[in-house]
Amino acid sequence: MEDYIRVTGVGGTVQLAMSENAADTVRHILAELESALAEAREAPRPRRLRLPDKRLFPDAYGDAAESARFRERHGTRMREEVGAALERVRLAWPDQPWLTLDGAAVRDWLIVLAHAQTSYLRKPRWRASPGGSSKREGEVKVAWLMSLQGCIATAALAPAGMPVVLDV
Repeated sequence: MEDYIRVTGVGGTVQLAMSENAADTVRHILAELESALAEAREAPRPRRLRLPDKRLFPDAYGDAAESARFRERHGTRMREEVGAALERVRLAWPDQPWLTLDGAAVRDWLIVLAHAQTSYLRKPRWRASPGGSSKREGEVKVAWLMSLQGCIATAALAPAGMPVVLDV
């Protein structure tokens, strides 16, 4: 059996249809992100986290020290928003390999897929370049997550009446 995720733009919504294995893989990736976010919530500071704010969120300023101060002021809230988007994705996804996303759900999926990539990269995702000659499992997952994210965005942005069907 072939694994797939089919992303279809229909009348202002995005429909995802997945093979069982692909759905299980996405759920596993979401669970890993949830675990990493929970670790930061429960950890007394300072502690080395798997997903520190510096890896989750790009610099807000050209100056590293100013960006660090920005993360200190806003990192907890930004991390909470990623966690809230993840929770909404998980709660709205029925225990079946398909679902329909409205505009708010598309936003949540894009946030979650972008931040899930961070778990599999050695560098922050905005500095990493997936691909190349390495076949590390993490880089393959990042490329796959980026592809899914791009397909969802493309389907969501398609003009009304323009059918879009994309396979990941």
